[in-house]
Amino acid sequence: LLARPGSLVLAGLAFALAGVAARLSVEGLGGAMLGFARGAPASLLLGPQLMLGALAAFAAAALDVWWLATVASFACGGGSD
Repeated sequence: LLARPGSLVLAGLAFALAGVAARLSVEGLGGAMLGFARGAPASLLLGPQLMLGALAAFAAAALDVWWLATVASFACGGGSD
């Protein structure tokens, strides 16, 4: 892991940017989809907003698991270093 710090930093930055982009794109798309219901009561919009929040959290969690797999492959890879 310490033999390749540049790769680890680059992967960390890439996954951080991908996580932010995924969360913002899901929330932005949800805002666009729910924009037609502006005059609706708040209790009616609660369900779709919660589902969009859960989807954004799932997207961020999936990228975090992928990041952990990348760190594990950097840590365990190489073998005969």
